[in-house]
Amino acid sequence: QKFKVRVIEVDKEKNRLIFSERHVSEEKELAFKEQAMNQVESGKVYQGVISGVMHFGLFVTVEVPLADKQIGYVEGLVHISEISWEKVNHPKDYHQVGEKISVKVLGRDERTGKLNLSIKQLQPNPWIGIEEKYPVGTTLTGKVSRIESFGVFVNIEPGVDGLIHQSKLEGQNGLKKGEAVTVHVDSVSAQQKRMSLSPIATVRSVEYR
Repeated sequence: QKFKVRVIEVDKEKNRLIFSERHVSEEKELAFKEQAMNQVESGKVYQGVISGVMHFGLFVTVEVPLADKQIGYVEGLVHISEISWEKVNHPKDYHQVGEKISVKVLGRDERTGKLNLSIKQLQPNPWIGIEEKYPVGTTLTGKVSRIESFGVFVNIEPGVDGLIHQSKLEGQNGLKKGEAVTVHVDSVSAQQKRMSLSPIATVRSVEYR
């Protein structure tokens, strides 16, 4: 059988040639895809459909408007860190295959040829202005979101978790995930996205007269 191929690599030292049949048989499709990729602008928002859900992120087929009302399609990845301002344990907890979503283009991965995308950057960064919103000395109530060996994380609002260090948990070791806890803001940094908390006893001690 004879068929046309395109040379995609020449390595004289190893006496090796690598060909591609796909670059010939799918030449028009690949050219159309490349045209769509060249039209994509970093920082712009596009519509897309989730084509895959993996533990490390979401694969999205992005719709790119072209001339003559045509639509081009290019592949992109929303890394797990770009899904939500909250800590994401697994992307499947947030999105499903076939779901239509809006994504922001962060750039293009030259190694894979895919777009780097973000969902969370379509929402305001909850850490901006956090130092004015919850200044040191503020008392507030949150919910335990995560328990680690070094301390307990408390969710203050979506995307903002503060840490009660283990050294401050004397008498509070019974805290459970989802439990409400009243805390005192010891320090807060918007730049580092960190908030240090200390628990406040909610049960009043008996007064003797």
